[in-house]
Amino acid sequence: MTVLRQTLFVGLWVSLMSSQALAAIPISPSERAQAFAQCAGRYSAMANHITHASAETFETVRSRLAIFDMMLEAVLPAAVAYGMPEKQAANWKFDAWRNHAAILNDANYSFDTRRAENARAASEKMIAECRSLILS
Repeated sequence: MTVLRQTLFVGLWVSLMSSQALAAIPISPSERAQAFAQCAGRYSAMANHITHASAETFETVRSRLAIFDMMLEAVLPAAVAYGMPEKQAANWKFDAWRNHAAILNDANYSFDTRRAENARAASEKMIAECRSLILS
């Protein structure tokens, strides 16, 4: 990890420690890795569903995806040392991407308006959980 990434991670962590997001931060290194991997997967799925018309939103999503990828990279060595299998984080990230992509597909393309509304609400709830872990 580069010095810049370490500095950014420490800065994010200090910001988190002084915010209300502290209650949402998992305790063990593997739980943190799981949370960061799942959020990275969710934001990755969102990046695939954004149209060119919403460039600002795309940049926000890409920025948050980069933050979660960086946080996952930072906590991964401790999680593996804690006993987590090395490839587990990649599985969590992919599963989260696949699940969130399916939800976004329903939200954007379902002919059933109730199903689309439920999918939008589920997506917003999942993303809100991720946003509670960072300040951006």
